Amino acid sequence: MAGKIESAIILKFLIFRLKMKFIPPLLSLLLLACNSTEHTPILTDSVSVSRSRDAMIDEQENEKAYGLDDFDHYVYGTYGYDSTRFTLIPTKSTITNQSDEDDRLQNTAEFINKDYQLKYIWTGTENGDSSTSQLFVNNKPVQFFDPQTNKEGDLPGDLDFVEGTQLGLYTWPSKKYLLIVGQAHGAQSWYRGILYGILVNVSVDPMRAYLLGTYEDPGDFYLKLNTNQQLTYISCMPDFGERGAVDSLYPHLHIIEK
Repeated sequence: MAGKIESAIILKFLIFRLKMKFIPPLLSLLLLACNSTEHTPILTDSVSVSRSRDAMIDEQENEKAYGLDDFDHYVYGTYGYDSTRFTLIPTKSTITNQSDEDDRLQNTAEFINKDYQLKYIWTGTENGDSSTSQLFVNNKPVQFFDPQTNKEGDLPGDLDFVEGTQLGLYTWPSKKYLLIVGQAHGAQSWYRGILYGILVNVSVDPMRAYLLGTYEDPGDFYLKLNTNQQLTYISCMPDFGERGAVDSLYPHLHIIEK
C-alpha cells in the first residue's frame, strides 16, 4: 500500500471496502481489538496526559508518517489519550451460524455481561446479496449513524467475531460508550488486518451506534473527549516496508458527535 494515500479518506476507504463485494467475497470489531489481549491498549498515567492540548485536525499533520515508537509519543503526548477511561468488562460471548434450505445464512454474535447485552445479527447469502444486519443493546434496536456526518447511516455488512471477544467500556462523567471489535467476513491478505469497531453511545435515548475502522497495528481507536466535549478517535493506515512488515503509520484524527 503506497504511503502517500491521503489519510483524509482512510475511514471512508475502510467502510467502503466493508460494504462492497469483491473477489473473493466481502472483506474477511472491544475496544482496540478486544478479541485478543494483544490489542489491549497500553495504560498511561491519566494525570500526565490530562494537561495535554487538544490535537487539532490538520491535514498536513495527518499525512505525516510515524514510526511505531514515534506514534506512541504522538498518541500519548500530542493527542493526549487517556487510556484509564477504557475498561475491558467481563463478557460471555456466543457466536451462532445457521443456514436454511434456501442457503440463507444467519450469523448471530451475542455479548453479555451484568450491565449490557449486545447482539449483532447478519442475514444474507454467502456472496452478500440481499443481506441485512441488526444491532440490539439490552434488547433495544440501535440505529447506526455516519461518524462523518452524524446522520443516519447504513448498518455494517457481515462482520466476524470470535468466541472470547469482550466488550469494552469508555467512561466519562456524563457519557459512556460500548465498543466491540471484529473483522469483515472473508477478508484476505492485508485486508484481514483491518479492524471494524461498533461503538455505541449508551448514554443517550435512543442509543446511537457508529462503525469505525483502523488497521490492526496498533489496533486501537484511542477515543477521547476533547475540551469541547466532542468525541474524537484515531484511525491508521499502515505503510509497509520492503519485507512486508509495517514500518510506520499514517494516523487520521476524526471527530464524531460534534
